[in-house]
Amino acid sequence: MTQYVLLESILQDEAEQSITDLAQQLGSDRSTIGRNIHLLARDGLVSLSRGSDRREHTVHVTARGREAVSLARPLWQKAQTAVADTLGQDQLQMLKTLLSQLEEVNI
Repeated sequence: MTQYVLLESILQDEAEQSITDLAQQLGSDRSTIGRNIHLLARDGLVSLSRGSDRREHTVHVTARGREAVSLARPLWQKAQTAVADTLGQDQLQMLKTLLSQLEEVNI
């Protein structure tokens, strides 16, 4: 998962979100999301605070994080377009199907 996708996911809700909620929303495990969130916090792109439960942490995108997303968005869209153009619709759909199947594998 890219840091960009994670930041975009947090921004979609506009409110603080818990790491657990983000993990569920993104179909990932909490520890993976937590590690990525801590990297974003280290770089000043998000801030962490305690939730209602002292074990829970909530995440909020900082102004610096919003700026990073604004700068990255056109590059991300360009990359998505390049992949779609290279693969074509049929292969792109096949790739999405395969990735979806892999997400369901519990190892």
